[in-house]
Amino acid sequence: MRLAVAALLLALAAGGTGGTAGAREVQRPAPGPGRYADALRETVYVQSTQDQDHDGHLDLIATDIIRPRGTVAGLRVPVLYEASPYYGSLGRGAEHQDKREIGGAAAPQQFPLAYDNLLVPLGYAVVLQDSRGTRDSEGCPDVFGPREVRDSVATVRWLSGRGRAFRADGSPVLATWSTGHVAMTGKSYDATLALATASTGVAGLDSVIAISPVTRYYDYTAEGGLVGRNRRGTPEAYLPATTVPGDTARAGSAHNRLVRRTSCRTDARSLVAAATRTGGDAGPFDDARDLVSRAGLVHASVWLVHGLYDDNVRVSQALHEWSALRGHGVRARLWLHQAGHADPFDVRRAEWLRALPRWLDAQLRGAPADTGPAVQVEQTPGHWVGTSSWPVPRAARAALPLSRLTGAAALSFTDHSDLGRSDAVAATPDPSRVVLRTPPLGAPLHLSGAVSLRLTVTLAAGGSAPLSAYLVEEAPDGRIAATDARDGSDGIALARHRTCVGQGTPADTGCFLDASEQPLRGGHRLVTEGHLDAAHHLTLRRATPLRPGVPTPLTVTLQPVDVVVPAGHRLVLMLAGTEAERFVPGRPAGRPAGTVLVSPAGSSLSLPAVGGPPALARSLGSARGR
Repeated sequence: MRLAVAALLLALAAGGTGGTAGAREVQRPAPGPGRYADALRETVYVQSTQDQDHDGHLDLIATDIIRPRGTVAGLRVPVLYEASPYYGSLGRGAEHQDKREIGGAAAPQQFPLAYDNLLVPLGYAVVLQDSRGTRDSEGCPDVFGPREVRDSVATVRWLSGRGRAFRADGSPVLATWSTGHVAMTGKSYDATLALATASTGVAGLDSVIAISPVTRYYDYTAEGGLVGRNRRGTPEAYLPATTVPGDTARAGSAHNRLVRRTSCRTDARSLVAAATRTGGDAGPFDDARDLVSRAGLVHASVWLVHGLYDDNVRVSQALHEWSALRGHGVRARLWLHQAGHADPFDVRRAEWLRALPRWLDAQLRGAPADTGPAVQVEQTPGHWVGTSSWPVPRAARAALPLSRLTGAAALSFTDHSDLGRSDAVAATPDPSRVVLRTPPLGAPLHLSGAVSLRLTVTLAAGGSAPLSAYLVEEAPDGRIAATDARDGSDGIALARHRTCVGQGTPADTGCFLDASEQPLRGGHRLVTEGHLDAAHHLTLRRATPLRPGVPTPLTVTLQPVDVVVPAGHRLVLMLAGTEAERFVPGRPAGRPAGTVLVSPAGSSLSLPAVGGPPALARSLGSARGR
């Protein structure tokens, strides 16, 4: 049996760590098909359909399984499956757990997260797989690509009785214990693989639970023609050990273990070359990783979970997929929470642990479906509202002309390539930004849906300019914030005490640090933002430089929102150039900064007001009468 060992330094990070203390036992399920302590743990190697390391054998993908002991005697169970590159590097969850073989065991005795502790006693198998080129799997990483997806398809087929796998001694093994009904899950990268697998239409994959997925690769690595800084999300960020000539194998912490695979270096260089952008143009590499365009191929049900203030994988990633799935008639559920790049286990633990088994029972076992709302939105920390759709019913676009916010005939700002978000999102105007305020709202304003900004701009020298737009909620005391103003990692704080989930063993206790959301401080927050390279106003495929001195209409798309702005607060719109922390500077070094002229008369902010234009008019109309 050919086995390879690798680890991957990844950018989709989550959570923090905390201390330990005595644990209390809650959420223990009623007795099911078998005790967790008696569960069978094994490692098999699923045969892929490709020989990426060119050794004359199809690559083998390491797959760790924990299943009820009763499956040895003929019990057949459904499967929850997660493929991930994290298990040997960053780890999973807020405590960065990885898979651990303890005491020389052949298969991991600790599985990260709580899925196994919760579900195995309820009669499920849990399958955790090292994605290609990581930990014990052969092949080379593909960065959200089709090779990784084909491995997941091969695994679903094996779990459904139609694929091949082997034990460590090379003997073939069948998943005779599986009912052939599979759900995939994961967060971030893992969620992306799950949705991508569903987008192939593979039979046997009945459901996907996707937490913070990347559904449009372009939007993760670039935005509106602006290229992301530090190569975030690119092969260069994910594959440093295979792309740096002369790199040597090294081992370190769980966040920094890299092992060079010389057989992957050619593939890695090709991957980097394919992903390299011409400016901020979208291309074939992005198309191959665009899941939204393939939503019509999905037959599995889909449960999407995403943070409205996720600054890693923006919420538009999930919401574009949500709209596409609903448009194709796919059964879908949506949770939107107030935290950032966080897991529902840390945001809404009790409800998550109650809802997850019920969802799986309905999708994989044919149990009566949960008749609760299809959409649940956390409007303020801890306050959830259920609706039948998203955007919420009665939400409609309402235009706010910029001329209502200023009496000036023209506005201007000058791009500064070193301008950070905290500089751009500031209360007072200066040459680098424009600040426009509504009056204090006379009535609460609920916004739910897409936000866009229509601008008429003029560039004296023509060409292009980076445009950044920020919509901020300002508290009555005049304070604003460049973030959602919460402490803790992604709006989540971990406590020192633990709560135990399901059943456990000394090696895998199932006890996790309690978590809580951090409330807003002072009632002010960055509501949404959007960015555009002006030359990409017609298409992301190529730049179309603006003509010198000619007013040009263009649209900046901001992130979708679901927020209630209280009466007495203001909405503040800010316009600036490059956001230095997020994007590569929009002009070459040494080139003078250009001035952007904006015509308020030809510009407007489109807001998704619940109640439509009358609701916006009431809020602003009441404000004028105060």
